[in-house]
Amino acid sequence: MAQYGENLVCVRYRYDETKGIRYKTVELVVESLPWEFREVAVAPRKEPAPTDRFGVRIGYSETELRDKAKQMGGIWRPQYKLWELSYAQIRALGIQDRIVDEG
Repeated sequence: MAQYGENLVCVRYRYDETKGIRYKTVELVVESLPWEFREVAVAPRKEPAPTDRFGVRIGYSETELRDKAKQMGGIWRPQYKLWELSYAQIRALGIQDRIVDEG
């Protein structure tokens, strides 16, 4: 606070064990301008087509679910550690929340 005053937002410490160094970093306010909040309309997300394919995570120990995915035609993609299934298959298994976002 003594060095940066009210512009100081936070202080963080990083540690490099291999070099035996502690780094102190700071976040500062460098500009402050008036701003007015405006609601932004967000278009509802379109549901994927049943034939669209996605990668989903299925745990190694989830043998029953893995077997079902395989029986439905799912493809194991070892380089990504994901199962590839169509959206219709994913919905049938009820695992939409396991779709891996490409982002």
